[in-house]
Formats: sequence, C-alpha cells, structure tokens
Amino acid sequence: MKRVFGIIIIFISSVSCSLDIPVEDEITGLDVIDNIDIANETLSGIYNSYPKDKVMFSKLADDFYPNHTISENMFDFNLYRWETNELIVWAASLWQDYYHSISRANVLLNQIASIQTTTPKEGEILDFIHAQTLALKAFSYLDLIQLYAPRYSDSTREQDGIILKDNIASEEKPRATMEASYREIERLLLRAIELFPPETTTKYRFSKNSAKALLARVYLHWNKYEKAIVLCDELLKRNINQESYASLWRSPDNSEEALLVFDNEEFNYASLFDNISGEYEYYIHFSITYGINDYRKDINLLEDDFRKLDNSVIRADFLGKYRNSLVDETPKPIVGIRLAELHFIKSEALYKLSREEESREALNSFLSLRNASPVTTTGSIFLQDLLREKQKEFLGEGIRYFDLKRNRLLLERVDFNDHAIIDQISTDDFRWVFPIPENEIRQNKRVQQNPEWEKLI
Repeated sequence: MKRVFGIIIIFISSVSCSLDIPVEDEITGLDVIDNIDIANETLSGIYNSYPKDKVMFSKLADDFYPNHTISENMFDFNLYRWETNELIVWAASLWQDYYHSISRANVLLNQIASIQTTTPKEGEILDFIHAQTLALKAFSYLDLIQLYAPRYSDSTREQDGIILKDNIASEEKPRATMEASYREIERLLLRAIELFPPETTTKYRFSKNSAKALLARVYLHWNKYEKAIVLCDELLKRNINQESYASLWRSPDNSEEALLVFDNEEFNYASLFDNISGEYEYYIHFSITYGINDYRKDINLLEDDFRKLDNSVIRADFLGKYRNSLVDETPKPIVGIRLAELHFIKSEALYKLSREEESREALNSFLSLRNASPVTTTGSIFLQDLLREKQKEFLGEGIRYFDLKRNRLLLERVDFNDHAIIDQISTDDFRWVFPIPENEIRQNKRVQQNPEWEKLI
C-alpha cells in the first residue's frame, strides 16, 4: 500500500486535541438521540468507527517476512522495523481513531437514559443497545491500554494507564493508573453482560457471550487467571470442527466459532499488497508450518511462486483465510472475537497458575480438534510452544503482537532481501509502549509522556 506516510501525516496535522469532543450532532449527524431508531443508527456509527483491522499488528510481530517489493514503501518497512518516527505517526493516528470511537459511545451513553420506551419489548431493545455501547467502549479501552501502557504486573499496576473519558464536553484529565483502567474495563463489561439478552440472532453485534469472551481476554492481560478460566469453561461448550473452521472465513456470521463479526467494505489484506508491482509485500514467516493433517494449513496458507530480486523464483506461503486464491480481493466480514481464543486463554492462565499438566491437556484437547500434533514439551519451552500454536491459529489477526508483549518475548526483525536478522527488539525495549500523541501532551497538561518518548517528541 503506497504513500501511506504522506496520507497519515496530512491526517495527523489536521487533528487538534484527540480528546476534544465535538458537539453531539457532529458525531451522530443528528440533533438529538430521543428514540430507539436514532439510538440504533448512532450505535451503527460506533461499530463503524471502531478500529477493527488488526493486520498491522501482525506486521509488527513475527507473522510475516517482508520481501523486496516493500522497498518502495519505506514507511511500511520502517514501521516493520519499529523505527521511532513511523511509530510516532501511527500511534497518533490510532489514538485519534480509538478516542473518536469512545466519543461516539459517550454521546449515546449520556442520552440513553432519557430515551422513552412504551412497551417491554422496546425496553429490551434499548437495553441491548446500551449493552453493545458499553462493550464497544470497553473494547477500545482494552486496545488502548495494551498499546499505550506497559504490560500489567505488580510493579506496573500503579503506573499510567489510559485516559478514562465519560463526558461529552472536552476536559483535561490525567491518565488513570493501570489498575484503575482495568477495573473500569471490567465494570463496563460486567454491566454490559447484565443488560444483554440471553440469546441474540446476529454475529454482527456484541452479545452476552462475546462480551464474556472479551472479559476473559481482559482477565488474562490483567493477571486475573482464575476469573479467566471460569469464563472460558462457561463458554467452551460449543462443538468446533473442520467445517466450522472453514465457514469461519467463508461466512463467519454463520459459523459456530465466530462470536463477533464486523462489517467490512474493503479488501481484507489491502495493507499487505503493493498496488504498483502487483505483488504482496509480505509472505508468511518461514518458521510457521502446519502438520500434513492439520486442516488449518490449506485455509491459512496460499502457496505460490515468488520472484526474488535476483530473478530466482521460490515457493512462498501467503496469507489465506478470507480468500481461496491470491487474486481474490472480495471484501469479507472481519472476525473480531472467536471461540478458539478461549482455549488458549485457558491454557495460558493454567500455566501461569503453575498448573502445567492441566494447561498442556487443555492445549492438546484443542489441537486435536484441528487435527494438529500434540505438544509434549515442559517448562518455559512449553509456554513458547503454546504461544507458537496460538500464533498458527491466529495468523494475520494481530494477536501475536500482544502475546509477545505480555510474555516478554524477544522479537527479531529481518532484511527484506535475504531475511538476515537486522535488529532484535528486547523484552524491555521502550517501543513496546506507544507514545502519547504530541497534540495530547500539548493541549492536556495533566498527561505525561511515556518513558523515553519525551526525548523524541
């Protein structure tokens, strides 16, 4: 994807303070939210505004290798290399997107109590709208704290987390502590779970089950492992098989494995594609392989010829999932939350509670559902293998980046010509914590920059 850098720079320069909330009609396009139809329309706007494309996080991790076609897209390659200038630009764009979505949610949440209902059915619909809005706000908060704050631990729990924003009007607020931030995310989701109906008919909207799955993810990152396991056990009662995995990418709204699906009108892997050369700038990391009977292999990977810079041709694997061929650019709905993640959350939580045998049993039970070979290693090697299996399951979905950060794993960067290692991102590298945008620091005097970034911004 070419000329990304210039586009983002223009966008960032046009943004004032990221938390300057526009008046309500500038967000919703409406003067007032006074009935269920308008509330539903506003809710759709929140779904649309949530940053749902996570492919870039797979680039920042080790799902992909860049190839020589990326040489004309130096912004993207420098972002892959974790160059600070590009990270600063991208972090500012993401911050703006997430808080814009939160702003939309706050408009609806501040008016929802004043919407009058005349029948019990209308009351149920309004509760459903309310619950979804809370869950979407929590989703944005969780992404923000994972990006702009350190990994949670006893030593970081009182460090700066995120800005918790409830009011429509602009205000200067300090960042809440990490502990307070996670407690607010938990509060939002627990309240949403209370309001959701027992069953819903669409995967395109948050539900009680998808909110619980998101809360299990929260508990994993918050080190509340027992709570995570309870939620996983509650939700892991559905049967998954070869057909359910295939349908996850073909028609996710009809798949038993999908818990939340986002509408999408763009080619899912546009950010991996070079429009000028007609080639993909990234192929799958060579270390990622599947057993011959693992039925994810033919869905996750598309093997094809690739011509290198010296004109030699190699066979390379490209990302599949939402497509059956490299020429298929049909937009497909984006899977936001799915059942398989709960298997891995449970396995990792058990391991962190020093229940390694149960953890291995939980992992291998899931792998058997994919026709994959069991994991037999122990100790710290087992944890790495667990996370490697998770990477193979969620290839290209952006989850690997957050697993690396949470578990303090080393990350290697390679050259796009010969894939020689050109850098290693250490576990304590300051770039794991994104910078707070310059505009935010300048206009909100109560916010402090993250460590080391103040020397660069």
